[in-house]
Amino acid sequence: MSEADVKRIFGAALAVQPPAPAHFTLYFEFDSDELTAESRKLVTDVQSAVKTYPAPQVTVIGHTDTRGAATANIGLGLRRANVVRMRLIEAGLEASAINVTSHGEATLLVPTADDVSEPKNRRVEITVR
Repeated sequence: MSEADVKRIFGAALAVQPPAPAHFTLYFEFDSDELTAESRKLVTDVQSAVKTYPAPQVTVIGHTDTRGAATANIGLGLRRANVVRMRLIEAGLEASAINVTSHGEATLLVPTADDVSEPKNRRVEITVR
């Protein structure tokens, strides 16, 4: 089927589809819920993206590296996710549109041994739908 045929037959249905999900990753300082300088600059990109969705649903997942106890890292990941949540609420997003969770050190972006400091694992992943 040609692209023209697809547009002719399914154009109306395609026009009302929601936008594709947007994904963002923000990084944090070691053992902290403080965003890195580079990630602080990206927060406005996340806020702008959220405003393009008619009824946004946002998932915020906090992560840590393997330094420290696993149970403490769950808490640190949650604090990081909540920092991002608060920034989104301050930008005008309804709190009920944000789902926050923590994976702690369970889902490493860069696989490492235990008790290894890895900056790319100290992050919050955001999905906007």
